[in-house]
Amino acid sequence: MNTQQYEEPVANEKVLALPKIQPKAQVVNDGSNYENKYDDNVAPAPITRIARRKPVIRVKVANKLAYKYEGLGFDIWKKNGRRAIYTMTELYCYKTVSSDEAGKLKLKRFLIKNGFKSNVIEKVSVIKEKESGFVYGLIQVRDSQDNIQNVMDKMNNGKDEDVIEINHKRQYSSRREQNRKLFVKNFDIVNKKDHKRMTEMFLRFGDLDCDIFMNRDRNGNPYCFVTFRDIQDAIACEKNQNRNRDPLRDPLWFNGRELSIQYIDDSKKGNNGKKKNGKSGKKYYNSRR
Repeated sequence: MNTQQYEEPVANEKVLALPKIQPKAQVVNDGSNYENKYDDNVAPAPITRIARRKPVIRVKVANKLAYKYEGLGFDIWKKNGRRAIYTMTELYCYKTVSSDEAGKLKLKRFLIKNGFKSNVIEKVSVIKEKESGFVYGLIQVRDSQDNIQNVMDKMNNGKDEDVIEINHKRQYSSRREQNRKLFVKNFDIVNKKDHKRMTEMFLRFGDLDCDIFMNRDRNGNPYCFVTFRDIQDAIACEKNQNRNRDPLRDPLWFNGRELSIQYIDDSKKGNNGKKKNGKSGKKYYNSRR
């Protein structure tokens, strides 16, 4: 009987050793079930359901991005040395004085004695009406509304009739052509936060096209330009301020003053700020007072 003989491996021959870690069974999806490619005895892995992606909602976006406050247009605050800028306030004073220069000096001393500082009184006039002969004082002061009101309350305290009162000028609806730009005046600038505060106030009516531009006119009174992105928002803002007979009217106030809001008439101006006929338009100044 022939026996099979085995030859022992030679010492210098390389022997291929099996890897210590066996490859893991790979699970593939052939469209129906998962199939184990290495061992049929291993249970197939459970089928994993892939979650469906939610449909993409496409939103139409406007050409311009939403307005973002950048703090531009407030150089007047630095040019004025970061000091408050007040609008001139006109007062009526009914103290009996003469209409000559002596009467003006007497009236000014009376105002200073009752609390007004001499440096806030810009002008004192004495008016005498021709028909009735009634004499009253017309005073121009430049101070905060709180300070003015406190002095007036002191002067009118205990009196049967007011000795002094503010000349509230009536606001009229603008007759200029409706547009997106508004001219705003009759307000005070008291600190560096006022520019942003006013911006937030006008944003109640709609998105702005740019930052509000603030400046002061040749008389030293602050003013600003407000440009809305939508003309309908500008119209709503102007109407809200000037509908005097509307019981639901909610006018805008800023630092104790009711704002005066009108449309800007720039239809006859070119890009260089001049009118088409070559004449200059209205100028505004930055002079410190």
